[in-house]
Amino acid sequence: MSAALRDRLSATWLTTDDVSDDAVVVRVNGGLADYRGIELWSDLEWALERADGRLVVADLLGVTGFDIYALDSLAQVARASLRRHLDFCALMRPASALEQYARSCELDRLLPIYYSLSNALAGIPEPGHRIVMASRALG
Repeated sequence: MSAALRDRLSATWLTTDDVSDDAVVVRVNGGLADYRGIELWSDLEWALERADGRLVVADLLGVTGFDIYALDSLAQVARASLRRHLDFCALMRPASALEQYARSCELDRLLPIYYSLSNALAGIPEPGHRIVMASRALG
């Protein structure tokens, strides 16, 4: 893949927004494979640095494909958020391959997985799912 094409794709597949006084959202649209796990990690780390007490949300509702490196990036950021006592969660489509794989790898032991931003902001767990937030779990 050419550097120009990679730059053009990167500009559109990953965005970071301050959606409210309560959250910083990093949105992913499209495939999350190859070099993109590193870019996701970088943007999520940047969001953690500027969170200032707000929830950091990895919005993966638009993910169409992924690889193990993407999940590893999420796990690394989740561990960093726990060390820093920051709240971090992920949004995933219900019963998607991404959600099923993340749960089978027990990624939800490190970060809560929600199906909507409104549930994440309210801290309302999805039925039958565990919720672990750094500020609540570590005090």
